[in-house]
Amino acid sequence: QEKARLVSTLNGERGKFGLDADHGYAIASQHPGEQGRAISRINHTYKGVRIFESESVVVTDQGGNIVSESVGERRQGLSGKRFDVKPAISGKAAIAKASRSLPGAGAEIDPPSAELVIFPMMKTVRAPGAENKAEADLNAVDVQEVVAGYELAYLVKTRSQGGHHDTIVSARDGRILDQWNAMQNVVGTGHSQYNGDVPINTTLSGSTYKMLDSSRGTGGTYSGMAITNANHSSANNPSPGSIYTNSTNT
Repeated sequence: QEKARLVSTLNGERGKFGLDADHGYAIASQHPGEQGRAISRINHTYKGVRIFESESVVVTDQGGNIVSESVGERRQGLSGKRFDVKPAISGKAAIAKASRSLPGAGAEIDPPSAELVIFPMMKTVRAPGAENKAEADLNAVDVQEVVAGYELAYLVKTRSQGGHHDTIVSARDGRILDQWNAMQNVVGTGHSQYNGDVPINTTLSGSTYKMLDSSRGTGGTYSGMAITNANHSSANNPSPGSIYTNSTNT
């Protein structure tokens, strides 16, 4: 009920962002904050399809009222447009396209998946005030990324012993629009039993942190040192289970 109320509140405020009724929200994750507050990461949608990397992070109080909202905005160009969200190829075909683009990937760790998304095509432009600045004098604040257009696409996730990759495949004609290594080593915070808070190496995959340290250990099921939930696996037929994950890297 709390989730439904939050989504309803956000839908009721679409006008302040210049959005029409085709735009919506879908809660991706929630975790508790301080003093009874809740922190929600919310995907932006268009005609029910997630807009890739366009989201809001909303803090609510104990009564479910919005205290603050931070918006990662990549949806404005869709308002008032006729954008078709019916794919021309299947998710299975998109997985095949992505897999063929990764030769020598090795045995699968997890089955591949395909999610239909609206993919903002980004381009880098000069920020206001830096239009006439010499190329050699440009710095990070002199350029910015803007949405050049949108593609209906599949986000294909492949997880194999040869690497973890995310691939954006056009849902119109199967073109590979983008591809990257989904594994990024980061330093998280571990609440230890005896030594207070300690740094731990984790892996960032999308917006999820995994207790996987790929800098220690090679091979095996997860190609690194992983902390997993074996879920009382039988000693006669042992299974490592799934890696513990968290949205906060703590």
